[in-house]
Amino acid sequence: MSNVSFHPAIFRIFLTNLRETFQSAGDAIIFNMAKEFSNEAMLMIGKQMGVSIDMDPSRIVDVFSARMDESGWGNFVMTRTDFKEFDFEVELNSSPFPEITEENGSVMCFFYRGVLCGFFEFLTRRPMMIKGPETLSSDGDAVFHITEAH
Repeated sequence: MSNVSFHPAIFRIFLTNLRETFQSAGDAIIFNMAKEFSNEAMLMIGKQMGVSIDMDPSRIVDVFSARMDESGWGNFVMTRTDFKEFDFEVELNSSPFPEITEENGSVMCFFYRGVLCGFFEFLTRRPMMIKGPETLSSDGDAVFHITEAH
C-alpha cells in the first residue's frame, strides 16, 4: 500500500488556507473532510488488520489509537467509555499541533473533531456530536467529549 504524508507544518498551511479562503465554511469543510477521512481509514485498517464492526468495540478503539499514534497524530486515550448511553471521552496527548485548544478554535481543532466524530460514528453506527477540546496542558494535550447527536 502506498502512503501520502505531509509534514505537520505543511498540513497546517493547507488547512489554514482553506479557513482563510472560505471562513466559517472552511471550518465545516475541514470537519467534514476529516470525518470522511476517519471513516474511510477505519474501513481500510479493518481490511488490513481484520478489524470489523462486529468486534469488541474496545479492540477497535485500541487499533484506532495505535494507528493514530504510529502515524504521528498523537496518542488517543479513552478516559470514559459508555456504550449504553453512547457517551465517550478521549484524551489527546502528544499532538503535533499544540495550538489545538486555542480559544477561537484552531484549524487543527476542527480536524481532530472531525476525525473523532467519524471514528465514533463508524464504531457506533449512530450520528455523534463532539464537544471540546478542553485544555489539559500547554503542550496541546486536550480532552474531547463525544455523545450521540439527538
